[in-house]
Amino acid sequence: MTAADCTDSEHTTSVLVLLRDGAMAGGDLDDPAMVREHLMRTVPAVLAAGRGTGQS
Repeated sequence: MTAADCTDSEHTTSVLVLLRDGAMAGGDLDDPAMVREHLMRTVPAVLAAGRGTGQS
């Protein structure tokens, strides 16, 4: 998180782990390609919020 310039690295890391866990479960239960697309769109928003440049 330091390399991503996140000011609240503990929270940002926790959110990314939750997203990963959800993506792993979602990939088993739903279309893995769709889950990947949603994950790839969400991670940048989480990182931006961790930097204080996006909405939390």
